[in-house]
Amino acid sequence: LNNPPTEELIKALADRDNRVCQHAAEALKKFPAKAAMLPLIDILRGDGDNEAKQAVVFALEAHAVKGLGKGLSARLIEDLKSGRLANPKDRLRLVHLLKKEVIQNQIKMSPEDLNLEWKIWDYRQTKEDNDMVKDELDYLLTELGSR
Repeated sequence: LNNPPTEELIKALADRDNRVCQHAAEALKKFPAKAAMLPLIDILRGDGDNEAKQAVVFALEAHAVKGLGKGLSARLIEDLKSGRLANPKDRLRLVHLLKKEVIQNQIKMSPEDLNLEWKIWDYRQTKEDNDMVKDELDYLLTELGSR
């Protein structure tokens, strides 16, 4: 257990079987690895099922808590703004990840020139069309403003 098979877990994230991806993400939650960040984010962007994507959310949070998620908030916000996530459930899942305290701290501590809070606000005002996602974005913006 001291030397988890990180490379194999990262490779498993690309498996076509959603259960394999889910279990790999769950293992990476317990054993975070910097090299796993992009493959985990790719699952959020992809066509995987809800259980696999939810496991990825927990894994990404664990990575951020361990200090391995540098720039994660900016990447997630760019994914949101890009329009790549057509499914409102995927956008909602991404916003829930942005609401995690460790990710909110990244947003608050980001350089001013990134304008992450403004990007969230602008996306909410101009692009988001799902009321549930808008409500969660409003909550996130309120939380960010109260810190």
